[in-house]
Amino acid sequence: MTTNHVLSYFMNRNQKILLATLLIILALCLIIKIDLFTADLGRHLKNGEIILTDSAEARNAVLTTNYYSYAEGSSPFINHHWLSGVIFFLFFNLFGFSGLSFLYLVFMLIAFWLVFDLIRDKINPFAIFAISLIVIPIIASRAEVRPEVFTYLFVALFIWICFRYSEGKINQRWLWLLPVLQIIWINVHIGFVFGPFIIGVFLLTFLIQKDFSKVKNIGLILFTSCLALLANPAHIYGAIYPFNIFGEYSYRVLENQSVGFLDNLSVGNPYTFYSYKILLVLVLLSYIIVAFINWRKLSLPFFIFSLVFGIMGWLAIRDFPLFGLVGIASLIMNIKIIYDYGGDKFGFLNKEEFLVPVFVGLILVGAVMTIGLIVKRSGSFGVGITNGVNNAAQFFKVNNIKGLIFNNYDIGGYLIYNLFPSEKVFFDNRPETYAKKFVDEEYIKAMEDPEVFKKLDEKYKFNAIFFYYRDYTPWGQAFITKKVFDPDWAPVYADLYSLILLKRNSQNNSLIHNYEIPKESFTISR
Repeated sequence: MTTNHVLSYFMNRNQKILLATLLIILALCLIIKIDLFTADLGRHLKNGEIILTDSAEARNAVLTTNYYSYAEGSSPFINHHWLSGVIFFLFFNLFGFSGLSFLYLVFMLIAFWLVFDLIRDKINPFAIFAISLIVIPIIASRAEVRPEVFTYLFVALFIWICFRYSEGKINQRWLWLLPVLQIIWINVHIGFVFGPFIIGVFLLTFLIQKDFSKVKNIGLILFTSCLALLANPAHIYGAIYPFNIFGEYSYRVLENQSVGFLDNLSVGNPYTFYSYKILLVLVLLSYIIVAFINWRKLSLPFFIFSLVFGIMGWLAIRDFPLFGLVGIASLIMNIKIIYDYGGDKFGFLNKEEFLVPVFVGLILVGAVMTIGLIVKRSGSFGVGITNGVNNAAQFFKVNNIKGLIFNNYDIGGYLIYNLFPSEKVFFDNRPETYAKKFVDEEYIKAMEDPEVFKKLDEKYKFNAIFFYYRDYTPWGQAFITKKVFDPDWAPVYADLYSLILLKRNSQNNSLIHNYEIPKESFTISR
């Protein structure tokens, strides 16, 4: 079979079959069970519950203060994702945790479909399939049910509307969807700043092209969308919050770390990291080649998006999917330019004898990355929550354990979901909500120094320690190891994720008598 036959075979395949195949592969990478211990979904569900069912006072508190913490409860907080909690809670009431898994999956698939629609007719499906296999692990790198899914969806939708308008394939009335969507976006996730950014990039493009009718239309949309940013409970403070949030971060979060930093620690999913690096190199190389061939054909919006989201993804892995979505479109658009015009300067670039082996190689590499990711996640494959994840909380509630809890960062959202309002947390996974002094001098030092914990215990009078023991921070591991063997504390519950210890006092005597786990049951792994 000649290369012409190979390309013709793929060229004649229905684009719908290609899309369905890619969506199925992406879905297989995304379908993982919800781990309530480390996810912050539990807190979002509690937000939704309070906002929809509680008093006005409670609603105001959850929107403006660190409502769930007894240690830092008076700290001000701008709840920039409150509407996500409402949507998740409503959907959860109808369809449970499995429904939330499907909701997240559908939103991610729609985001991919929107980008696919922009590129489906640029080059042959064989090449699109090859590049998509590289990109899918990047888009699927964030598989937990989180409010950020709205940003992935809206970024894709804003780009789709603006790009189709720039091509003349939709009229200006479509643009008026953007300010409406912006009102939703600012209340569901802090990524809402990308809305005006995307519109602004297209405004810049039209200015450069001197297409003043489009400048007028999209300029008005940009102005209206910026006004829409005020439609949040904190108004102007909510609109500028993304520019302040990291100045208030008091705790180093894995998802906000750079690729280089995590590589040095050998932390992170290797398949998503390799895929990200490969796509980054391919996109960069394609822009260099296009610059030599015919830079005037380059898509300025996608060049800017690739540059911005590529850098963001390198600096914080939580932004991987954003680069995946714009990177695939940029690369395919550039390949079209190279194929159409590359023969004049680099004769081999549009030769089938050269292109087929290249794309076959990309398919093989992409298959390794994609299959590797699916296999790595096979243990958590499925929908709904991880089996037995709420057993620890049930033990706590069934035995009516009362009193202040000392807990670590990861498990905060889990405790909020399961125990609030009966019990509040010491710390939870909202680093922007806790003062740096509190984190450094109370939370971390209490786990590093027994004397600091003793003073903290005297201040708060802890009755229980509820700990996610897969906390791999050096202070977390050292702390829980010491407390298991501390004569003042009794371990009464342990599972694959968490450990509950009770203080030895009259309040807990009967529980400790019934449930204490012998010290010799614990071993220290090195």
